[in-house]
Amino acid sequence: MFELHFFSTCFRQLKRQIEATSRMENERADLLQKLQLLQSSHQHIQDQLTEALQSAEQQKQKLEQAHQSQLDAVESAANVREKQYKQQLKDVKARLKQVLQDWENLRKSTQSATTREQHLSAQLVSVEAELEQQRVECEQLRENIEQMKLDQVTMLEQSLPVTEPQAVEALTQCSPKS
Repeated sequence: MFELHFFSTCFRQLKRQIEATSRMENERADLLQKLQLLQSSHQHIQDQLTEALQSAEQQKQKLEQAHQSQLDAVESAANVREKQYKQQLKDVKARLKQVLQDWENLRKSTQSATTREQHLSAQLVSVEAELEQQRVECEQLRENIEQMKLDQVTMLEQSLPVTEPQAVEALTQCSPKS
C-alpha cells in the first residue's frame, strides 16, 4: 500500500512537472514568435531608415549640384560685371587724367583762364563723383556675392531631412527591450 501511495505521489509530481514543462515550452514558443516579430519589425525599420538615408543623400547631392550651378552662374555674371566696372574705371581714370592735363594746359594759357578752370573743375568733380559711384557699386556687388554664398550654404544645411545622429537615435529606439 505504501508503494502504491508512493507511486501515486510520484506520478502526480511527474504529471505537474510535465504540465509545467509544457507551459514553459508554450511560453518559450510565444516569446520566440514575439522575438521574430520584433526582429522582423526592426529589420523593416532599419531598411526604411537606410532608404531614407539614401534618399536624403541623393537629395543632398542634387541640391549641392543645383546650388553649385547657381553659384557658378552668379559668379560668372559677377565676373563679367566686375570686368565691365574695371574697364569703366580704367576709362574714367584715363578721362580724369585727360581732364587734369587739359586743366593744367588751360591754366597755363592766358585765354579766359578763370572760366576754363571753372569748367574743368566742374568736369573733374563730375568725373570724381562718377568714379566714387562705380566704386560703391563694385563694393555692393562683392557684398551681394558673399551674402548669396552664405545663403546657399544655410539653405543646403536646412534642406537635409535626416542627420546621422538622428539615424543612430532611431536605430537605438527600435531595438528589442529585455
